[in-house]
Amino acid sequence: MSTPAIIVNAKQRAGNGQEPDAIRLLSLDVFRGATIALMILVNNPGDEQTAYWPLKHAEWNGWTPTDLVFPFFLFIVGVSMAFSFSSRLKRGETRHQLIVHVMKRGLILLALGIFLNGFPNHYHLSTWRFYGVLQRIAICYVIAASLVLWTGRRGWIIAIVSCLAGYWILMRFIPVPGYGIPKHDIPLLDSDRNMAAWLDRKLLMGHLYEGTRDPEGVLSTIPAIATTLLGVLTGEWLRSERGAQAKAAGMAFMGVAALGLGEFLNNWFPINKKLWTSSYVVFTAGFALVCLAICYWTLDVKHWRRGTLPLLVFGANPIAAYFFAEIVAHWIDRVQVQSAGWFNDVAGDDLPAAVCGVHQPGEFCTAVFTSLRLNVLVADVAPVSSQGFSEDLIYKACFTRNSDLDPARNCCILTSYFLIPAQSDRLPDPVTSVTLVSLTPMLGSLNL
Repeated sequence: MSTPAIIVNAKQRAGNGQEPDAIRLLSLDVFRGATIALMILVNNPGDEQTAYWPLKHAEWNGWTPTDLVFPFFLFIVGVSMAFSFSSRLKRGETRHQLIVHVMKRGLILLALGIFLNGFPNHYHLSTWRFYGVLQRIAICYVIAASLVLWTGRRGWIIAIVSCLAGYWILMRFIPVPGYGIPKHDIPLLDSDRNMAAWLDRKLLMGHLYEGTRDPEGVLSTIPAIATTLLGVLTGEWLRSERGAQAKAAGMAFMGVAALGLGEFLNNWFPINKKLWTSSYVVFTAGFALVCLAICYWTLDVKHWRRGTLPLLVFGANPIAAYFFAEIVAHWIDRVQVQSAGWFNDVAGDDLPAAVCGVHQPGEFCTAVFTSLRLNVLVADVAPVSSQGFSEDLIYKACFTRNSDLDPARNCCILTSYFLIPAQSDRLPDPVTSVTLVSLTPMLGSLNL
């Protein structure tokens, strides 16, 4: 068996006294940070019915900006893998040690994803969802890492082509049991009558995200592995001895070519995020290449780095940021609020409808952030007894645009205000209340 390319390159660089892998690419960290920040945003866009269309997934075929986020992250996993493995091999670690490390990380990601699926109180074995975002990342990471460590660049390309072509054959030509052959007996990529959905129902019916199918199901993980391996190839390109300008130009050129190829393939195998179609893989990889090329040219070639710190924070702690955001989102979704029409009469026109008309649980965070921007102070909080509320004794409100107001106090008081439960004869859930109260000082300290 031939020695894997990543090991050959690592040995050559060590022999030449070169250590380019020790230099952390700022562009990769910023790109990763922007991707994870967008992932958090699109997972929590507020009220689903009124959210802006760029923050929603495509209903079925086609794409929106939201549909680019997850493949971007898998692509970045592949790019990072190329640098990380090479650096570890140069330090003397063996492939066996690396694969043990990979398996441990994969199992941790898998466990975190399954935990999030049941959080906070849906840990029922009859309905507990197994698939998920972190689970797909874990599976793609482990499989791609195994290929990187035990095969060369030729093996990676063969794996990519096999995943994309094999998945197309499975979805296009193999009869779906009980339904027939796609494009003959049933439409191609019918939402429920396709091989991926059928297999998910066969394996884990009752545990699927959309009832009859799952966007992170078993079969669609195959092309997702190709997304990760395309990232590995890009990482190897960035680790090469080419000049920085050539690297940026090469990524931009290949990115535009992949975008065109993805659109071309869309005519026969539609771009579809929920099925992670082969055309979707090529198209989103093209977008990722163009975005990374822009980041690389801007940050690592031209060194225009002002304002990148917030994204670097996300980029350095992507899984922690995602996990924390999902936990907080679940807690916020449990908050029950009632119509605040009477509050609108007090506020007049100084407060936007996003704050004065909170009706859905998902709108809480938007209301708080909007209020902070306006420096709205809700004061004179009336005491609440264990016997319950009465509307005329809950709160009196006053408003000001004074920029000297303490934003942490502002946010805490607003949090208390929006915790009025839908049923006025009971107090808020103690767990939810305590969690949100502990969160509000952090929210209030943000410079919005």
